[in-house]
Formats: sequence, structure tokens, C-alpha cells
Amino acid sequence: MPLENSAKGILQRNRIMKMQLTLMKLQEVLVKRISLVGIGISILVTSGCSRCEECQYQGSSETICESEFDTPDQYDDAVSDRESQGAQCTSTGGF
Repeated sequence: MPLENSAKGILQRNRIMKMQLTLMKLQEVLVKRISLVGIGISILVTSGCSRCEECQYQGSSETICESEFDTPDQYDDAVSDRESQGAQCTSTGGF
């Protein structure tokens, strides 16, 4: 009987080790997926959003985006300048 018990014990330990290995593989996959999501979010955050205005004047169109200027004030001044010249500027969002 002791031989049979030790064989059952070895089989049981092997099953436990296989289950642990499977769990470790699942954890690895989860960590990789979380890392990819984190990288994606980081890219979106660091790229940032930029305000844009589409300005129409005498049949021509110009898009002015905040990312093209050093400061938000310069962007606001550029849009105000176009509007003072008679252009109609509307927000387009943008990146």
C-alpha cells in the first residue's frame, strides 16, 4: 500500500504543478495585455488633443490648430486676427 500511496501522491503533485504552470502562463498573457493597454493610453495622453478652427474667408478655407503655436494665447490671437479680417471660424476639434 505505501507504494500505491506514493504513486498517487506523485500524480497529484504533477497535476498541481501543471495547474500552477497554466496559471503562470495565464498571468503572463494578462500582464502583456495590460501592458499593451497601458502603452496605448500613454500614447493617447502624450499626443494630446489640440483645438482647431476652420476659418472660411472669401471662398477659401484655412484650418488653424493650437498645436501649430507655442502658446494657447498665440493660437487665440491667430483665430481672432482671421475673424477681424472677416473670416468665419468654427471649431473642428482636431488632434
